[in-house]
Amino acid sequence: KARIRIVLNESDVIWRELLNKNLPNRDSADIQFDLIGAIGRLLWDKVGHGGGSGSSFDVHQRLRQPMSFQSINGVSEYPLVDYYVTHLKYLFQIHLGIEPYSRWPKGKKFAIGLSHDVDNPMKTSILKAPLLYRGMNKSALRYLSIKKMKGLIRYLRYPDPEEFWVFDKVMSEEAKYGFKSTSFFAPTHYYKEHGAYRDVPYDLADSKFKPVFKSMIDAGFEIGLHAGYNSFQSVDLFRAEKERLEELAQVEVKGLRHHYWHLGPNPEQTLDYHSQAGFLYDSSLGFNDGLGFRRNTASPYYPWLPSKNNEIKTLQLPVFC
Repeated sequence: KARIRIVLNESDVIWRELLNKNLPNRDSADIQFDLIGAIGRLLWDKVGHGGGSGSSFDVHQRLRQPMSFQSINGVSEYPLVDYYVTHLKYLFQIHLGIEPYSRWPKGKKFAIGLSHDVDNPMKTSILKAPLLYRGMNKSALRYLSIKKMKGLIRYLRYPDPEEFWVFDKVMSEEAKYGFKSTSFFAPTHYYKEHGAYRDVPYDLADSKFKPVFKSMIDAGFEIGLHAGYNSFQSVDLFRAEKERLEELAQVEVKGLRHHYWHLGPNPEQTLDYHSQAGFLYDSSLGFNDGLGFRRNTASPYYPWLPSKNNEIKTLQLPVFC
């Protein structure tokens, strides 16, 4: 008696007939492709990448785009989930008479957000930061020594110390086109407690940042958290970083993106920590080495936490570029 019937098939992921606009009958209420299951498998990342090879992920535990399920199957340019949801919407309209809510305000078709990771705004910060600190290992010493040497060479060749301090330039250029972007600032530097040697070299407590924060807030730009490299380890680290940035910037911090997009070995657990720490959105799921949709959608969505069988209350804003 069902008005719409959808087959259950746990192997369905890519509905090529739909992507190629080659459905025998687009209006059919008998769907011979597991739309619902496919959406879940894609959003939960249960599709397999690179044949299970360990080399599918880089040193920062980020999936390599060429080794992704999407790239291997030639569908990198398709946000598959959006295609499936759009078809479901069409079926609901013609078979159930249900008119859905608009996905975007005022009849708009899409939205794009601009954001910046503030990694190295102070050209000489790496030169002023200590080379040795408590708990340092050989890998960290080698990494930081190379960073300091490169920083010194760069400074000697191009001695302008303000070269990277471009906040006003960025805001002015974006304002010409009506944009107001988000800048993610990192309150955890590498020689701070809980810091990792891959964290940023600058210290937000530097007095130079105070007028930057004020000018951004006054102009309607957003300040977000650039979470530390090892912040994924506990919700307390996220709370501490959020509180410190709010104290320094004198503004509520609503969103974040991870440094190096380093979500750790269990991304869903990390995303749940975001919710527990009080963030409204995160934007850390993306490909670092190519364009595309890491979780197969271009639309904001609430991730699902299988271990608790509920949604994570922090909205995920997909990175595609």
